[in-house]
Amino acid sequence: MLINGNKKIIIIIIAACLLTASGAGLYYFKKNNKPAEPSKKTEPTTIEKKLEPVGTPTTNETIKKATKAKDPRLCDGLPVTGRDECYYIILLNIRDIAQCAKITDEKIRTRCANEINFAEAIEGGGAKDCLPLADTRLKEECLRTKFRGNGDLALCSDYKDPTAVNLCESNVYSKMAYEAGRPGDCEKVKDEVLKFDCLTMVKNKPKDSDGDSLSDDYEIMILSNPLKSDTDGDGCKDGDEKKSGHSPIVKDTGSDCLKNR
Repeated sequence: MLINGNKKIIIIIIAACLLTASGAGLYYFKKNNKPAEPSKKTEPTTIEKKLEPVGTPTTNETIKKATKAKDPRLCDGLPVTGRDECYYIILLNIRDIAQCAKITDEKIRTRCANEINFAEAIEGGGAKDCLPLADTRLKEECLRTKFRGNGDLALCSDYKDPTAVNLCESNVYSKMAYEAGRPGDCEKVKDEVLKFDCLTMVKNKPKDSDGDSLSDDYEIMILSNPLKSDTDGDGCKDGDEKKSGHSPIVKDTGSDCLKNR
């Protein structure tokens, strides 16, 4: 009987231990899987804004005032980045290359001088004004502009600079291709920019079936014959009559059709 009583006591003790362990485990599980409370939003630390970057209202307003007054000294109150940009814009407007030296940033300072030289070359005499330009991109753009419309290959022989020769000849071949209306002729154009322009212009060139310098569409609109260069038969081409102020469909006497009205 004593043994059985001891067994009961042992069983009760074991059950109590298991119950205690189960309760502790449940408490631990709930504690560690408790939904996280939303974190309190921390306000960002306020940092005093000492420099105002390019593009801010203050900088833009200063640039406007300096541009209107044509006075780069108004840029002096801006922080470095804004001041450099302000100087750059004003100096391009007033073409004062000497003051480009005041710009702190080397890249902006160099660009300032290069673009002023470019603007002066574009407004200057001939293509030779483009040759001293230090910036390759600006030099090429200047030469393309100066040689535009040139149809004389002999002119290209006046230049020793390879870039100038290439762009001079490219303009000549581009003009030839346009006048002939043959896109294939654009392949002679070595400069890629001018080659693209050549192909675009030739492919989109208005058709002039009779070669009187008036497009077929235009002749249909003014009631002249797009297949006959001298619609009214007075001895003058329709295009020439239009330029001199005469009508291509009203016959003039003698050479009156070429006299300006």
